[in-house]
Amino acid sequence: MQNRWLGWLVTALGALPVNRSRNNSLVDGMVELFNTHDELVILITPEGTRAYQPKWRKGFYYAAEGAHVPILLGFLDYKNKEAGVGPVIWPTGNYEKDLEEIKSFYRTKTGRFPEKGVR
Repeated sequence: MQNRWLGWLVTALGALPVNRSRNNSLVDGMVELFNTHDELVILITPEGTRAYQPKWRKGFYYAAEGAHVPILLGFLDYKNKEAGVGPVIWPTGNYEKDLEEIKSFYRTKTGRFPEKGVR
């Protein structure tokens, strides 16, 4: 029952659902969403999933690159009790270089579980 209320609330706030039961390309789906909406913000966790992953997924980068939109770095810094928005990163097509720039920003932030931080 709680999931229904949460789903209703998130949808009422303008969220668009993701069907995780289908084997589809979320990257292509996000690019299509950007192409069909004049204004759209997509929030993605670094791991790209709700569970801890030791390596970041690449979908956020390729979705931004394919949709020709920037990546805006948001953060929660538990050590300093701060939240905010960092720099804007425009994908250059060089994933490794751009990812290093993104990770260098997050290395100065302390997450809730520091042992699972940016590597």
